[in-house]
Order: sequence, then C-alpha cells, then structure tokens
Amino acid sequence: MYNTWLAGQIHTALVLILLIAGFVILDIILINIGKKGAGIVGLALLPLIPIWYVAVSVAERAGVLRAVGRARDDIREEIRKDLREVREVRDRFKERMKAEHD
Repeated sequence: MYNTWLAGQIHTALVLILLIAGFVILDIILINIGKKGAGIVGLALLPLIPIWYVAVSVAERAGVLRAVGRARDDIREEIRKDLREVREVRDRFKERMKAEHD
C-alpha cells in the first residue's frame, strides 16, 4: 500500500535539499563575482533553513499555529466591529450636520 506520510517526508526532504543547494550555488557565485561578504553571510545562515523547518513542524504539531490563526481571526473580527461602530457614528454625525444646515 502507498504510504502518504513517507512520500510527504521524502518530498519535503528533497525540497529542503534542493533549496539549500540552490542557496549554496548562489552564495558561491556571489563570492566569485566579488560580493564576498554577502556570500559568506549567506553560507553562514544556511543552517537556519532546517532549523526553521523543524520549528514550524513542531509548532504545527503543538497547535501553536492554529492558536495564532484563531487569535488573528478574533482580532480581525474586533476590528470589523470597531469599524462598523465608527461608520455608524460617522453616519449619525453626517445626518446631524445635514439637518443643521437644512
């Protein structure tokens, strides 16, 4: 039977390897064209890619990202509610100003 979890892991590993290899090539090119500082910094920062992947994976499994998404949605709803209130006040003010000028 086809194992989708294993296929996903292989796909993810392949993508990470290709991503890191691409950055290595880019950094080597930068070093060779005279941008030595940028190339060295890029090479020094390469280990952050797998660390970032592991951190995001752990956060997903722990439900942290869902919690962040829920908090974001709650904040958006509060902002929408506040905007509705501001628009209502604005409309009442416009009506009052219009009534005073008529």
